Amino acid sequence: MSVGPIVLSASFALTGAGSLFRDDTIGTSTDSTGIGVGLVPALSKTITSDVVAGTVRATKYYRETYTIAAGATLSLDLTNNLIDPLGNTLTFASIRAVLVVNLTAGRLLRVGPQGVTNAFVGPIKGHASAYLEFADWHHWSSTVDYTVAVGVNDIYAIKNDDYDSSGLSANVFVWILGV
Repeated sequence: MSVGPIVLSASFALTGAGSLFRDDTIGTSTDSTGIGVGLVPALSKTITSDVVAGTVRATKYYRETYTIAAGATLSLDLTNNLIDPLGNTLTFASIRAVLVVNLTAGRLLRVGPQGVTNAFVGPIKGHASAYLEFADWHHWSSTVDYTVAVGVNDIYAIKNDDYDSSGLSANVFVWILGV
């Protein structure tokens, strides 16, 4: 039985709005701005398995929801043990996009090398203990390949920083796209 090709399509978009309002004895002042309105365009990236001008190519993706214990680090091996939603074992040669969503309020997460052995650095430059810290979501996508090599830089690390020492776990959603 022959199996047809896998077709990948994903889209990331960022829009937003903000306003500032002040009512004092002199009068009322307001300001508003947004991403996707006025001077600031919406930010978007389309990732497909097709080679088409204006798109980023990827042929594999991984998604999963995890619970990370307080102070613990989730280490995702990009070249072994990840299974895509169709049941295929994934070995990424390069990564094009990552989305990490913190599903637990009050948790602070860190992504990046963080001193983890064989850490995947991707766009997080700096020293071996570098990381990005966030409370809601972290996303990056690129038109370049961030190469992954077995036993060299194949561990994507996400840490539950547990900054308030309350001992709470963090639930996270992870989506990784690559070749």
